[in-house]
Amino acid sequence: PYLLSLLAAGLSGLAWLPKPADAPPPPKADFVIVVGAAGLRWDDVDQVRTPALWRLARLGTIGALSVGSAQATTCPGDGWLTLGAGNRARRGPGPVDGRCPPLQVRVDQTATGSASLADQREVVADNRGLAWDVQPGALAEAVRCTTAVGPGAAVAAARPFGRLDRYLSGVGNGLAGQLEPCSL
Repeated sequence: PYLLSLLAAGLSGLAWLPKPADAPPPPKADFVIVVGAAGLRWDDVDQVRTPALWRLARLGTIGALSVGSAQATTCPGDGWLTLGAGNRARRGPGPVDGRCPPLQVRVDQTATGSASLADQREVVADNRGLAWDVQPGALAEAVRCTTAVGPGAAVAAARPFGRLDRYLSGVGNGLAGQLEPCSL
């Protein structure tokens, strides 16, 4: 009992030791922008041929993402869906004669700026039968709001039932102001 009391007294004395200083909070990003270009590698980006991407890479934080899909050959639709699902996914039948078909996405846009993918429920059902846990729409469900610019981004940013929080069919003047409502 005496040793136990001595040990308890010693441990309680540790409370009087000064605490280490709190580390400063990590920097916080206001926005995350994902730029996707099928087949593009960072060594393709340079100051002369791709000046806008070069500036973006120089001024922002960049990362490389090579997406593999649930099919042997990853086509653009598979890549965008995989990004939004967080795991190998597939969108459509895949390549024909070794060539990927054009990305065909029907985006039904509303007057309020939101939109929906007409076939998202079928895509979710098709991926449900794969051997691993694929959840198309997981990215959109993980954040409050997303803005998709273009059909590929719409595939990545669609919620499981097809809703897109904000959709722009292409890049135009004043894009930054149109991206503000959403952090992704």
